[in-house]
Amino acid sequence: MTLTPWSVRHSLPQSNGAKKPLKEKVVQIYERLLAGEDITVGNAGAWEEFFLLKAKPSILKQEFLHLSGSQLVVIRFRLQDVFRRCLAVIRNNSEKGQFTDAGVVQGESLGSTEEIRLANACLTLAGLFQGVYQCSNLAGFDQISLLVDFDNADETMATLIEGLAKLMQADSKQSLKDLSLKLMLTIATGTDNVSQNTFLEFLMNHSIYEVLIELLSNVRSRHEHGRDAVILLTLLVNYRKFESSNPYMVKLSILNEDVALHGYGQVVGASLSSFIKKFSDGNPDSKTQSARPKGGGLFSSLTSAVGTFFRGETYDDAVRDASVRHNTAMLLALYEAVHLSRNFIAAITQVQANLLPPTPTEGGGLPGGGLGASGGGNSPQLSPGTPGETSALNGGLTMAGTGTSDEQLMPNATEEADDEKGTKNLLVIFLEYCSLLMQETRTEESFNHVRLAFTILSCIAEDQYANSLMHDPNFVFFVQLHTMPMRHRRSVDQCTSARPLACALLDLMVEFILSHLMKKLPAELHALSIGVVHRVLCYQKRARVRLQYPWKRLWAALIAFLKFLSVNEAVISRRHNVFDLMHPAISIFNLFITYGDTILSSPSAYDDLYYELVRMRSVFSGVQTLAERDRLALDSAAKVLSALENIRGITEHFHPKIESYSKEHGTATLTEQEVLSVVRSNYDSLTLKLQESLDHYERFSEKPHQTFFTQMVRSCIQDAREHLALESRQRLQQFREERNWGQFHTPRNLLLAMVGEVGELAELFQWREVVPHGLIDWSDTDKQKVAHELSDVLLYLIMLSDACRIDLPKAALDKLRLNAQKYPANEFYGDSRKYTEKKCGDSRPTSQ
Repeated sequence: MTLTPWSVRHSLPQSNGAKKPLKEKVVQIYERLLAGEDITVGNAGAWEEFFLLKAKPSILKQEFLHLSGSQLVVIRFRLQDVFRRCLAVIRNNSEKGQFTDAGVVQGESLGSTEEIRLANACLTLAGLFQGVYQCSNLAGFDQISLLVDFDNADETMATLIEGLAKLMQADSKQSLKDLSLKLMLTIATGTDNVSQNTFLEFLMNHSIYEVLIELLSNVRSRHEHGRDAVILLTLLVNYRKFESSNPYMVKLSILNEDVALHGYGQVVGASLSSFIKKFSDGNPDSKTQSARPKGGGLFSSLTSAVGTFFRGETYDDAVRDASVRHNTAMLLALYEAVHLSRNFIAAITQVQANLLPPTPTEGGGLPGGGLGASGGGNSPQLSPGTPGETSALNGGLTMAGTGTSDEQLMPNATEEADDEKGTKNLLVIFLEYCSLLMQETRTEESFNHVRLAFTILSCIAEDQYANSLMHDPNFVFFVQLHTMPMRHRRSVDQCTSARPLACALLDLMVEFILSHLMKKLPAELHALSIGVVHRVLCYQKRARVRLQYPWKRLWAALIAFLKFLSVNEAVISRRHNVFDLMHPAISIFNLFITYGDTILSSPSAYDDLYYELVRMRSVFSGVQTLAERDRLALDSAAKVLSALENIRGITEHFHPKIESYSKEHGTATLTEQEVLSVVRSNYDSLTLKLQESLDHYERFSEKPHQTFFTQMVRSCIQDAREHLALESRQRLQQFREERNWGQFHTPRNLLLAMVGEVGELAELFQWREVVPHGLIDWSDTDKQKVAHELSDVLLYLIMLSDACRIDLPKAALDKLRLNAQKYPANEFYGDSRKYTEKKCGDSRPTSQ
């Protein structure tokens, strides 16, 4: 007898006397299908019934865990049959017509039953893909053959892709677009290494690029699905990009549609803006180069009271890390656009009226749509229905009509996103985001995020057009840069005027250099930041641009960097070559010395440069001593020694003159003005060597960093997989729209309704002295009542979180991380007290 998966699973001994838990009918069908059974035996209409039952992709995925690879091979024909039937539902509906937002169907009219069938077909396919992907012991081609006949795989997958692409078109219902995108994302995020996902090969051969660009070009679709579309496009761009020609990468590099580029940038900007606002609201005491900090309500008050002594963050690290992780995909998307498309540079400098997700109104709906993507995760946000809508199973944010113009949906430019000073563009947002991001570099994950952000800045600094905009004196912005509170320095001077963006970029790099001088030196990040400064200066030299900038800040930062390296050389050299770090900083000084008359805004600034070099000559002497010691052993030390030649000549030329002046005037200590007068009067006798290639640098190339980008894409996939939600919110939306209850579902009303349901749940437990686990002595009727009340509480909780624009799954994970820090297992094992009540040093026995 051949054991099928069903017989293997059910041949195990069953516990006597235990009642088998009741299972939903769709779950029973899943079990029969994965046992290799034909569900039409004795029921010719089984498949019609199947697609009308609420699909459970998560349960279908779990069913695969009960089967081995060999057992899956045995039932592959049954899995292929399920796949074909799901595909037939999608194909038939896409051929008949498309559901529109207004409830009108183009082509043949389709009823709500067809919508249910279509939604369940998509959800079932999602469960199948997820189940197959978790079979890690199967090769990619074996995974394909489980779902489709390998000989006809390309044709079958082409049909699926074409059907989903039609559902994602602009005139389709938002709910169907969302389901199609989620299914595509399920396919794209199936493996941690995107290049090993063999299903994506079909998306290379049958492109959905144009559909994704269409979603980003449409205001309403961009708001609802922009984040998902950008993430999917980013993953597709990274599929085997180093191994073969990638059509998505090629098309993105030549994209020149302003509306699409602007939409792409707005999706990224919305996500980064949400993080910035969260930081500002949660950290009212943080130091910023802005006129005022923002308050943060109750959460702000609680977190600011728990500030740490050694670090300036006043809100929980776990929450911050989760928020940063959630933006990995957006950073990657920004990198790909900046690195591949020169046309995107114009998009990142265009003013964006409102980058923050709009908030729902009391009466219902969004105030005019909005341009940004939702900052609270991938799943669509619930909003009240409107009279002209028809319901759709798994409906997202569906609005009546499709003829609203972009102008009608444009939000007010003076809204909260820009309530600080003036207007913002994506580059302004990104610079501010970087100032927050770079404050944490201690973990590998945070280090990699900063590295990616600085790589983006390097690509921007290499672009001629971007530099011309950043240095344009008529193109000015106010950039709010956040700085780390540091006990050894004074408060950062507040900049209250708008300036060219190059000034903010230089300020950002200076701040990083000064705030990250630590023995566990983030050397690669320092190299990137100094590289960004060098690229900006090279542009100024070539374009003969004189930027009005306080260069003393930069010089002081570079000197502090060189001093730190020379003093701590014994420790730092264990991990890094200090001379490789020193040389770029010294080259920047040589660039100023050689081309200062071109770069610096006035002759007095040139005098200030020489003054700083002479004043801090001991630092350069220390560097020279180290370089002379190792010049024979290390080529990098010899390069540093050669680069120091002009600086050494300046200090040796002016120092005796200053000493002589001091003796002549009988003054031991000279004022700054006296030293400057000596410098000005002795330029003629100074001889310097002309150094070559000071304004040249090696342009960024991605291929040497392939491992790093593969790791970042993996992080993006893992985060996107966490936030894929295919069931509850859409079903709730459909239920609400059918009854036009959205008008009542304000956050306050939802909260009160949830409290009422909690009260009803409490009544079921009232007057019962002992309630055992499992409710084993309760009647089935009472258990059912508990299940119903718990379900009501959960449903209201989901709707309330969406009404408040809170990503509930992500928030739950963040809270778990937070609780793990507050309640370490070794300290609270068996202890029921709150962490604030636990005495210092008091501990309970730990688990063995």
